Amino acid sequence: MAASARARFLRWLAITLAVMTVIAGAAILVGQRVLRERVELARERMNSEPPTAPGPARLEGEDPTAWLLAIDEAEPQEELEVPEECADAEEDARIALSGESRRFSAWNLAEPDPISGCKLAILRAQVASAAPQLELARQVGRYGALRMPDLATTQEEFAPLHPSGMPTAIALVRILSESATLAAADGDSSRALADLRLARRAIRLLDERDSSIVWLAVRFTRGIWVNALTRLAQWLPPEVDLSEFHSEFEGTDPWQVLEASMLSDRRIILGWISSLRQAASSDFAPGPMMLGHQAWLDHEETLLLDAYSAALEGARAHRAPPWYEKVNQQPWNRLFCMAAPPARNNHDALLASEAFRLLTLGILIARRDGPKAAVEWTALQVDPYSGRPLRFRRDGDVLFLWSIGPNGVDDNGSFVPAGNDELPPDAVVSIRVR
Repeated sequence: MAASARARFLRWLAITLAVMTVIAGAAILVGQRVLRERVELARERMNSEPPTAPGPARLEGEDPTAWLLAIDEAEPQEELEVPEECADAEEDARIALSGESRRFSAWNLAEPDPISGCKLAILRAQVASAAPQLELARQVGRYGALRMPDLATTQEEFAPLHPSGMPTAIALVRILSESATLAAADGDSSRALADLRLARRAIRLLDERDSSIVWLAVRFTRGIWVNALTRLAQWLPPEVDLSEFHSEFEGTDPWQVLEASMLSDRRIILGWISSLRQAASSDFAPGPMMLGHQAWLDHEETLLLDAYSAALEGARAHRAPPWYEKVNQQPWNRLFCMAAPPARNNHDALLASEAFRLLTLGILIARRDGPKAAVEWTALQVDPYSGRPLRFRRDGDVLFLWSIGPNGVDDNGSFVPAGNDELPPDAVVSIRVR
């Protein structure tokens, strides 16, 4: 009797396990099919996107790799030789001069007169400390754009989305821009113009279409260069012609370049996923283990394609991308967490870059054509932060132009933060006019 009951139980258990195995297998097949259909739909959306403009040709010239390495090894002096009375002011003055402050680099462009005292002494010391690098940097005319690294074939070898010499290329722009700024403060217009031209070429060592990381680096370096150009416009005599730089600010569509950089990111990441698909085995364990390696990659690819689709749609419409809450990394979304587009950061950087592009062009127009022409032009320009015209006012012989900045409030051209608000107030530039 007991043996018969035990046999029936074992038969029932075997049948139950068999049924559960069939159900689990069917669920796995359904899950794999659903994930495959999702990624195929995402690919169809990608393939139906409108074409992008080709953009300008890459900068041609010699391979800059060895030259940039030589510049990197020619390290500047660690200690700046500044007057003793300026020692306490060193940190604040360097921030104001470098344009790297979180406060939009605005206050040092709202003052129209040349720097003096400790700020001038510190700038002179900064340029002197980088003399070996500056000498090499002035050879930039020989070199072409950096090349992106080859596509990696494993997760452990995932290549960065930027060329290896990018940090040094950024430093070049800063070194040349600082030298141009010092020359302008000293009244040496020839040297100021020559170094500013070289800094402009140094920016093109990085092709911002290569990836969104490179795009952000170029936004940063252009900001340094634009600050230097604004100082030249403020400080050099009116008879010095700066019209050659007007073309840098006219007829450009930064949104197209942002779109091209994100397309490059997506192409690189899809190539990376393709290499993982082709691997016979992978130490990079998939998240939904039971669904298998390919299904996991289908899921990750769908997440990434959807994120890039939303980011590109925002860039094409010239608007902010959707706000994504921070995603906690899980075994099934680790690729997405590593490679999702930094769309919000890109958008914020573009608005800041556009604001100062317009403001600097307004200053150049005021310098060349007079304050009336600058005011008329400014009134027709759209503030990227508000969608309304840029603001202006004249105090005596000083013309102020400003954008309302990222806090979204018109502070009447104020560039000193009130309270502890992390968002800076207006982005302001000024110039003395005739």
